Amino acid sequence: MLKSKKNKRVLLFFVKLALFICVGYFFYLQLRKIKWDGLNQVSIKSYVLIFLVFILLAFNLLMEWLKWKNTLRVLSVKVRLRVEIQSFFAGILSGFLTPNLLGNFIGRIFYFERRERIAITFLTLISNSAQFVASTFFGLLSILFIGLNKELLEETNSGVKVLIIVLIIMQFIVFFLLFKISGWVFRSKSWMRKITLAVRGKGFYLLQQLFLSLARHAIFSFQYYFLLLAFGLEADLKLLFYIWQLFLISTLIPSFWFGKLFIRESVAIWILTPLTGHPEIVLLASIMLWLMNQGLPALIGVPYFKLSNRRVHA
Repeated sequence: MLKSKKNKRVLLFFVKLALFICVGYFFYLQLRKIKWDGLNQVSIKSYVLIFLVFILLAFNLLMEWLKWKNTLRVLSVKVRLRVEIQSFFAGILSGFLTPNLLGNFIGRIFYFERRERIAITFLTLISNSAQFVASTFFGLLSILFIGLNKELLEETNSGVKVLIIVLIIMQFIVFFLLFKISGWVFRSKSWMRKITLAVRGKGFYLLQQLFLSLARHAIFSFQYYFLLLAFGLEADLKLLFYIWQLFLISTLIPSFWFGKLFIRESVAIWILTPLTGHPEIVLLASIMLWLMNQGLPALIGVPYFKLSNRRVHA
């Protein structure tokens, strides 16, 4: 048994190593497109747009905060506002340090009683899946309206468009069914029965989480768009659509830590360079977006991360 577990860990290590090498090589290929001398020529053309991006950062965090508040509300968890805020930022940090940002529940659960942790973990993962649906929805919508980026496919025919419409419908159906299926699978568990009753009692929880996720995705898409314009690119609605496609592709690629650092930048250069002709601007805008939306909130969460069982209820 121990040997079997050890073999699995070794296999998992080599799988992760192989993925890391693949991602690193892909990033290297994209960096080769950059004229590094051109970085000296890149400068901020509009500080108003940079300011607007920072304003949108507050709304980005607000959408995620409302999702967290909604989870606590539906579970009738009563804690002080200070605890809600600290657990929120601790969750951002733990998500930042885990694959695909999925570990945000880790930083949160230690602020709550043991009996509440499974429910909080489960609904946080449901909330994360709502954000995944938002990324795929906007990405598929972009492909439907303007076609797939020519770096990936020369032409998006009618058959592909029909498939995209089916996928858009199916992903929403699957999202809502996911909760019902989970309720059936874990129906014998008392914590699942409690969650099911809580969600039914408060109403529209899944719909609210989905709406907030869609709003959040729209916000950080415009953040990226405005950053590109701030560095001198011309306003073009097609650019926003391609941003949705790069978020879709980077979402589907597994990451290890640091909020998809290097993955999103590589995909951005790959997708946006043919349209913009300025990979150095794309790279700088991507890094700035990462620092604002993920690096800064994770840094704020450092003092609040803990692994203790201290009682925190009011």
